[in-house]
Amino acid sequence: MKKIAAIMIILFLCINNVYGEEKEPVYSIYINAASRTLKLFNNGELVKEYPVAVGKPTTKTPIGSFTIRNKVVNPYWNNKGNIVAPGPRNPLGIRWMGISAPRGTYGIHGNNVPSSIGTYASAGCVRMYNNDAAELYSLITVSAKVQISYDSIELKQDKYS
Repeated sequence: MKKIAAIMIILFLCINNVYGEEKEPVYSIYINAASRTLKLFNNGELVKEYPVAVGKPTTKTPIGSFTIRNKVVNPYWNNKGNIVAPGPRNPLGIRWMGISAPRGTYGIHGNNVPSSIGTYASAGCVRMYNNDAAELYSLITVSAKVQISYDSIELKQDKYS
């Protein structure tokens, strides 16, 4: 009888591990302005890293902890009353994800100058390739956490040693 009980417990544990409930995705974003990279995390695990462009020295990307406050497909761009409709001339590209910066309007978005990715080129926003912006847009939610820092040295933990 003890043998059968032990086997049942082992089977339950094995089946529970195979068919256990998966965690609901909770995506967060970490942007390193120094390396011009955006990292997407799901429940703390790195999912993907994207190259980005960040603010020029005169119009730096804000540093700090933020959240995604709104998302727009094919956004209009309003530059001091000069409105650019969605399309190939729009500097925001095909997706906009606004962040909760305390001053100014900043966001993560696509762009119409792909050669700017990997540089300090924006007015403070985080630019992505349009395809990358669309992919990120499809995964994150309004209220997702966004951490932006300027880390000239990045330490990584080798989880295999």
